[in-house]
Amino acid sequence: MVPTRCVRRLPGKPFRRKSPPGKLKAAARAWALARLGKSDPRQPVAIDQETAKEFAELGHRIATDDISEEGSFEVFQSNWQSLAAFMACGTQWNVVGTFASLVWIGLNYVAVDIVLRRHGYPDSVFADLQVMEKEAIATFVEVGE
Repeated sequence: MVPTRCVRRLPGKPFRRKSPPGKLKAAARAWALARLGKSDPRQPVAIDQETAKEFAELGHRIATDDISEEGSFEVFQSNWQSLAAFMACGTQWNVVGTFASLVWIGLNYVAVDIVLRRHGYPDSVFADLQVMEKEAIATFVEVGE
């Protein structure tokens, strides 16, 4: 049997229960793609009601389980406050324009701090914003904008 270890909290760091990884990153990725007006190349093409109707006209029936709403994703209740804060900071990005495209540098942390304080978000949300910011920047780079 492996003994359990006691993990001490670092001074000044609030204890936070970790939720399954990826939900905040998925939300940031969806935001970045929507900002660029693009769909996610990692996801298979979604079949919506209109496409299912077109297949039915051709004689092929699509199971209702396969019909999805494009662009929807699950957000855990524990992440809702962080997502709302990220959306509130949507206009606080540092962006550089070039002849070819826009280069998304990252969030302006001075402005983000003002947004978080004015909206009354706890300090713990800032770490989640940084996770989401990193994923959004990676998405901007991946898509080539």
